[in-house]
Amino acid sequence: MATTPAAATFLHHHLPLPRLGPKPHLRPRLHRLVASVSPSPPDETPAADPPVLPSISIKNTEPEEVARRRSWVEHGWAPWEEVMTPEVAFARHSLNEGEEVPLQSPESLEAFRMLTPAYRKKVEAEPGYMERLFATRDTPEPLETTWAGQLPLRLVPPRDWPPPGWEVDPDELEFIREAHRMESERLDMEAVAAAGVTNVEKLEDAPQDLALERYKMFLKQYKEWVEANRDRLEKESYQFDQDYYPGRRKRGKDYKEDMHELPFYYPGQICYGQVTTVHLHQGAFVDIGCVHDGWVPIKGNDWYWIRHHIKPGMKVYVEILAKRDPYRFRFPLEMRFIYPNIDHLIFNRFDFPPIFHRKEDTNPEQLWREGGRPPIPRKKPLTDMEKEPLVSDHPFVETVLL
Repeated sequence: MATTPAAATFLHHHLPLPRLGPKPHLRPRLHRLVASVSPSPPDETPAADPPVLPSISIKNTEPEEVARRRSWVEHGWAPWEEVMTPEVAFARHSLNEGEEVPLQSPESLEAFRMLTPAYRKKVEAEPGYMERLFATRDTPEPLETTWAGQLPLRLVPPRDWPPPGWEVDPDELEFIREAHRMESERLDMEAVAAAGVTNVEKLEDAPQDLALERYKMFLKQYKEWVEANRDRLEKESYQFDQDYYPGRRKRGKDYKEDMHELPFYYPGQICYGQVTTVHLHQGAFVDIGCVHDGWVPIKGNDWYWIRHHIKPGMKVYVEILAKRDPYRFRFPLEMRFIYPNIDHLIFNRFDFPPIFHRKEDTNPEQLWREGGRPPIPRKKPLTDMEKEPLVSDHPFVETVLL
């Protein structure tokens, strides 16, 4: 049976064919058939009549822009404006060109006017703006808690006096330290109140059992130490503390002549001061008349419970918990609030005080030891030295086997 040229083209369209005669004209329908049907293997007998596929006409009624957008979205080529859902497109359009909602209440009208920078600046410049602003807020009742008894405020010299490297008269120092023995004795507060001690500034009106003579002796030695070391402390402050941070030593225009140095204070002392700074991640800082503001460590969500009770500018009573080196520790005076008594509202305390890490510090264990931190755990070595062979120093023996 002779093979027709059309069938040969269907079977072996990828091989060149000899010219047996004039090339017949193939209709377009046959071309579509050849491209859509896979060829049969060479060992199979070809079909006498190839199958004929019915012509399918696709009726595309969508416009060109819609078809192009659909193609972009299906292939992932479209920009974000093209792939927005109808809900997203409506939300974006309403934000830009939506219909405004009329403002009804006076508060909403005032809030809308405050969005204008010029109007806001004019309102803030009016006297009494801050008072009206805070008056509209709902503040809780002030927290009033009392102690079991009266707090004895005594004028006692610090136990670590004198500072290291400062020599004083031994007899005067012995006289000063007798106040520590008298401090251990319980004081009859009712008798002191009956004696008429109402103001600690009137030292001549106080009774003799308050050891004021010893405290006056301490003040005399303390002023001598300040006169001799004030310039040195100022120079060290500029040398070690170039950056500003809350609790840094006051210098320049912030320094006043009546400020006390760190040797004046001691742990356990109760002071009266004013809150100067409230830091969300560090705590509150209280000015007690020292060259360094005292640090009350508060962190985390504890500010949620005390934000209505501790505010900048309020007067508070604090107790000094620790006194540290100002050139090693970031906050040398650590304190706690006594009045208002909110100590039970503070739960998340700092485990250790923050310390400085300077360029000349090469031993991290010494830093941890000075900060009162536990020692750094040693890492277990990867190799067991007991199982390693011994290396001899003899020039002809490199290794001594066990």
